[in-house]
Amino acid sequence: RAAALQAAAALRCQGMLDASCHARVRRQLLAPVVEALREAGAANAARTAVLLRVPTLGIFTNDVLEELEMGGGPSSRWQAVAREELRRQTLLRRWAAWEERPGPGLLAWLAYDLSGIAAGAGGHSIERGGENGNSHATPTWDLRSPGEVFGLSSEEPDEADHALLPPLAPDASMRHAERRALLALAELILEEVPTQARDGVRIEGVVMLYSLRPPSTASLFAMRQFLRLFPWIRLCVSCGTTDIPESRRAVERIGDDSSGQSGGQSWGRWSSWSAGFSNGAGWDAQDAFGSNGAQATNGHSKNGSGSWTPWV
Repeated sequence: RAAALQAAAALRCQGMLDASCHARVRRQLLAPVVEALREAGAANAARTAVLLRVPTLGIFTNDVLEELEMGGGPSSRWQAVAREELRRQTLLRRWAAWEERPGPGLLAWLAYDLSGIAAGAGGHSIERGGENGNSHATPTWDLRSPGEVFGLSSEEPDEADHALLPPLAPDASMRHAERRALLALAELILEEVPTQARDGVRIEGVVMLYSLRPPSTASLFAMRQFLRLFPWIRLCVSCGTTDIPESRRAVERIGDDSSGQSGGQSWGRWSSWSAGFSNGAGWDAQDAFGSNGAQATNGHSKNGSGSWTPWV
């Protein structure tokens, strides 16, 4: 299956994969992978075996992301911001580790805007004692980041990481940047949730993840595990095909801010994105997801199965 995908990818890159062949690839090669990823986390050895036979989906990764309703949509400003920052970080990493070979899982860019509210049985807010002894509802909390970069780790994940996001296989893919980024975010979310409310908490918002190269199948598996933990989060994933060839890269000084701006980045609440919020990086929610929010919806809310209308 992996060899067949590589052959199909080569034809597609050369513009030689016609519509009928593409449909056959989707039906015979990609569909089993999509179904196995949909059931990520279920005790199904046959489904896991399907994923293990295809270490990477290459140029077909975005097709699978769209099928799983995790696609990042057409190229927009948030993806451009992520791409430029990853290129900059790639150069810095190359200086620090010349022997490191580029490949899946090397670097990943993560941004998010999340809100959570604890609820008890029946959807009622959990009450807790205030300073004056009176009870009050657990407040809503927010987590936001305008973008940060994670890299491939040289250290083996610990048992807590395995419990939080079980890996597809106990191999090098456990250290991939995409999985590390989602693990870090999951830990931040759990730190915000009151211990007594962990059986009744709802976390909503958007997480955007970008890689210069297509993430490995193991990283896609980690994304599905993340959504099993937080089904009301909308995960938008996008990637390039490969790094830009050296001959096509513009020369730039590491550390310069080509936009002429630094710091002061902030995100608006996800409930007000349609107002055209803009951060210091020069992109806004309308550019990222469409001026009316339609591009972002893709029919999502609960783990990609509902409507995204309340968020835009």
